[in-house]
Amino acid sequence: MTLAVPIAHRAGNSYEALERALTAGVDAVEIDARLDHGRFAGRHDGRLFFLPIYGGRWYLRFSLARVTTLDEVLRRVAGKASLLVDVKNTSAGALRLLLEVLRAHGVVAETRMSSPHWDLMRIAQESDPELRVYYSMGKPEELRRFWQLQGKTHEVKGVSIKESLLDKALVDEFLAEGIEIAAYNVYDLRRARELVAWGVAVIISGNLTLLRALKE
Repeated sequence: MTLAVPIAHRAGNSYEALERALTAGVDAVEIDARLDHGRFAGRHDGRLFFLPIYGGRWYLRFSLARVTTLDEVLRRVAGKASLLVDVKNTSAGALRLLLEVLRAHGVVAETRMSSPHWDLMRIAQESDPELRVYYSMGKPEELRRFWQLQGKTHEVKGVSIKESLLDKALVDEFLAEGIEIAAYNVYDLRRARELVAWGVAVIISGNLTLLRALKE
């Protein structure tokens, strides 16, 4: 029996990757949702105006690849898998539009959402309590900040953590607080099984062979 939910990392950012993930039988796929000129595109990087130039703070790249949209990905996964929506925008307005899309498709209760912008996750959790929300963190200093804030404003129900930060003591600490754990960047099957044995509830990986093995 599968003890953790296997999620295909960024599979919602490419229609080809999405079809491979669905064929592999994953339980859920991740999409990086970024508001782009009135629609939510499945894209990790930002975009330079209307140009096919993408990137972040330190790099730019040119690409003519077809960009997925959240609406189309939701249509394609319907009845086959759920979504983990990693929110890339930083404004509350964009988040509210995103929640409207999920409500329009009737998938709020089955959707997971994550972001390193914890104020947005608080808004999402308060707006739609049935939505499974995860506070993302990938650095030790973010972990320290989380524990400093935990319990001071509202109840956190889930965290999404880079797998290299996790050890059994930390997992036990989260579980003792009733917080569900999603581990991302998991690419080693032995490590994935160790995390599951500790009580990690969600494994996020781009390795479909690993995700299939977790379901066996």
